[in-house]
Amino acid sequence: MDFIQNLKKSCKTFFYLFFSSIEVLKQTKRRSI
Repeated sequence: MDFIQNLKKSCKTFFYLFFSSIEVLKQTKRRSI
């Protein structure tokens, strides 16, 4: 049970970082254009 909860937390953290990095890339592209 604990393992699954930890895994879910890691996935959430990974996706949060992943999407936030994508947003940052979009913003930098807009600035360059």
